[in-house]
Amino acid sequence: MTVQQTTALSIKISLLGSLAYLVGLWFLTSMEWHLSSTVDWLFRVVLVFGVVLTISVVRGRQNGYLTFKEGMRVGSVSTLLLAAGMSVVMWSYVSMISPTYVDDYRQAYFDLKYEQTMRTYIYQKYQKDTMTQGAVDTVKRAVDTYMGRVDHFFTRSGQTQITFGYALAWGILATLTVVLLARRVPEDQPILDQD
Repeated sequence: MTVQQTTALSIKISLLGSLAYLVGLWFLTSMEWHLSSTVDWLFRVVLVFGVVLTISVVRGRQNGYLTFKEGMRVGSVSTLLLAAGMSVVMWSYVSMISPTYVDDYRQAYFDLKYEQTMRTYIYQKYQKDTMTQGAVDTVKRAVDTYMGRVDHFFTRSGQTQITFGYALAWGILATLTVVLLARRVPEDQPILDQD
């Protein structure tokens, strides 16, 4: 396949993947699951499926032959386009579909961190069943300080950047895995140079 054909295929699959991600986010919001780990699984499934599908289609169009270099090129282009599309979807989602998502997510994350810190502080450090109000205030201040350091991630741009970064990382890992498993070169092409 030519570079243009590969890019066109990657664009089509990335658009479909981005649309599937948008529909999935909308569905999770309507079911009130948008603050659960289901969003993370939706993200991973769409991304990995898009990359695998692109590489598989290219391999199929080449009669089952795919070199490592071709596979990495195809997977990288697909990953980049999917990352961009999913980032646009995330920005649109937190801006228009669920404008309270960022605040809700920040509060859910704060509650989770507070619970973890309290559990660690009470059970592991002091091995008590109850705490004084001063100790509760200390834990709350510690969690507030931590949240201040990661506050950027609880903005529209922060969520968009996280989506893009994670998509690149997951996409490259999926590409590398699939290419190593799917590569196959024609029999007339030497695998090793023999002198």
